[in-house]
Amino acid sequence: MRARGGILVTDDPELAAYAILAAGSYELLYQKHLARPDDTVFEKIKLEVPNFSLRMSNLTAAVLRPQIPELDEKILAYNEFYSELETLFDGIEQVKAPAVLPQVSRVGDSFQFNLVGMTSSQVQDFLNRAQEQGIELQIFGHHDNARYFRNWKYSYNQMPELDKTEEIITAACDFRIPLTFSQNDLALIASIVEDLLSEINYAPEIRERMKA
Repeated sequence: MRARGGILVTDDPELAAYAILAAGSYELLYQKHLARPDDTVFEKIKLEVPNFSLRMSNLTAAVLRPQIPELDEKILAYNEFYSELETLFDGIEQVKAPAVLPQVSRVGDSFQFNLVGMTSSQVQDFLNRAQEQGIELQIFGHHDNARYFRNWKYSYNQMPELDKTEEIITAACDFRIPLTFSQNDLALIASIVEDLLSEINYAPEIRERMKA
């Protein structure tokens, strides 16, 4: 394959799936490929394939180059949105946004927060309801998340036991912050999250007693 591009032709489903996954189709991005093997082939091997993110092309590079002078401006805009979300989420009881280390320069193109005092079933219920409201949330410790260490089987021979990490990431959420959002959009997201958490946080028997 030359630097300017290339093509792979094969009748081997696992080889085709490997090439698609290695090129950067983590999680379920492989489903965007029209010419691909059956999904079961991807699910069988995807945890064994490293993500090399080889998705650069001449066209992509040409589109990116004019944006380089605007990077500082965009980073500032992302971080302003992030700070606004930190303020909005600060008053939500079941949410804790992690502090940024002082030596880190952040680009806040996604917002991270931890759900506090919730069971795994409540977390999943919250995710489902949020998606119904149009908020696409990811959980770092989800079985299909590319950032979950248990999905990095290509990196080690024996699965590590990271109990503290597991405890943190099972309720660690994030969502993208497009620069097309407005401050009203940010306030609406925080309001929806707060309303959903106030509903989910109560067990059914407690909820019934509150109605009585």
